[in-house]
Amino acid sequence: MLTYPTYSYQHKKDIESFINIKSISWMSLISKRLMAEELEKDFYLLNLMDNVLMTKEDFPTIHEYLDEACEKLQLDVKPILFLDTSADPITLCIGEKKPLLIISTTMIELLDADELKAAIAHEVGHLACGHSFYKLLVENFSGLTQVMGTVPGLTALSFAAKIPLYDWFRNADLSADRAALLVTQSPDVVIRMIGKLAGGSNKMFETVSEENLLKQSEEIERVTEEMKSGGTMDKITYMFSTAVMNSFMRQNPWPAIRIKEMRDWSQSDHYKNLCEGILPELDEEEEPEEESTLDKISSTLKFWK
Repeated sequence: MLTYPTYSYQHKKDIESFINIKSISWMSLISKRLMAEELEKDFYLLNLMDNVLMTKEDFPTIHEYLDEACEKLQLDVKPILFLDTSADPITLCIGEKKPLLIISTTMIELLDADELKAAIAHEVGHLACGHSFYKLLVENFSGLTQVMGTVPGLTALSFAAKIPLYDWFRNADLSADRAALLVTQSPDVVIRMIGKLAGGSNKMFETVSEENLLKQSEEIERVTEEMKSGGTMDKITYMFSTAVMNSFMRQNPWPAIRIKEMRDWSQSDHYKNLCEGILPELDEEEEPEEESTLDKISSTLKFWK
């Protein structure tokens, strides 16, 4: 079985935006080790109390999907699976030393077997790329800002951090989508998974073709380029809409953008080489399995140069 180190598929935008948030001085003062360990314990206990522990005996197929994703993406610590009764279709990964992977019943009902495998691989990709800690900050940002609001001056700092943090969070999903593709080896499956999550209905998605989803992403690109190359008012409108849509209204990438990125990467030489077991070269002293998260980032940037 071919396996894929993080540096071989991590999206360039993910890496660059991650460096941006690491450069925020006050955020770097947060002790990742202490904070993450305590939060991991809290979330583990919370899930034990509120959700269903998905054992291998009760959920063998889902564990098979998880085992395959962990092996292919070189994730050494297998996440603990929990079933959430949320009405929303969600998968969520939390933690590093003792990671958790939460799947909602709605997600299982919405996706077919291959799409569910892609969704699980997407979350394993987040864990393999070292996203879980900052994902936790984004997903709990409103609560964090409320706490910081009790200290004079910190509200402005939290607001200033919101834009680069959300920017990274959107780009992190692009890496996780690539991880899902490497596990499933089917861009159609990943595109269907993204499309179903965007539509929120299995029944309604039967009337939506993948071809039309791709056409929708192409139309976004056409309108965007038209605005960027248009007159002064077009450019101002583009800048304003981009700032509002990307920086303030949404954490995750727009589904049509994810679909376009998936299609483009699935047709690239980069992806085709990985499918043939051809990995990008690294210096001898840079062994991916020995590296910390920041070392992995440095290695990947060298590959992209």
